[in-house]
Amino acid sequence: MIQLPEQYKDYQKFIDIETAKQLHEEMKSNVEKYQKLEQLTFNDYVSVIKANINYWEYLTCIKGARDWLAKLNNGEKIDRRRRYKEKDCFDFFQDNLCKLLDRKIKVKDIRTCGYEGYCYSILFDYEGHEYCIEIPDTKQISPKNIEYAHFGKMVLYKCFDNVYNEIKSSYIPEELKKGFGEAEI
Repeated sequence: MIQLPEQYKDYQKFIDIETAKQLHEEMKSNVEKYQKLEQLTFNDYVSVIKANINYWEYLTCIKGARDWLAKLNNGEKIDRRRRYKEKDCFDFFQDNLCKLLDRKIKVKDIRTCGYEGYCYSILFDYEGHEYCIEIPDTKQISPKNIEYAHFGKMVLYKCFDNVYNEIKSSYIPEELKKGFGEAEI
């Protein structure tokens, strides 16, 4: 065993190789336990979000609304006499967003975020300014992509010089209205 100077006598026990190995193994097993516990807790968090948070009134018709915007943007001929299911979906979707923000808005584009479609990005104009709301599809959220879906929160952004800055995020959609009012000041 190596002898240490008097000031390091308290650390003498760590010099023993067997003791150092044992302490290392204990720390390693503790780290593994904490990592497993953290993963289990995180999985529980994701399952709670999936079970309790649902933005169905915004997501039920998002596919039809996207299809309608695609028809308009692609220049397809639209028969004014005919009733389109996609247009009804778009109107319903836009009306829900207008009620949510308590303002008359015009939806410009609906995009899917990520390759798994775990979040939708809705671009809209209000009084000459461009805004964006990201709505997570809580049924698509997994522990791997939850941070990209804002942990299940709806997020409101405003565009300043082609950069989207977050204004407000919340699990409760009605709280976005407050952030929307603050951004205009």
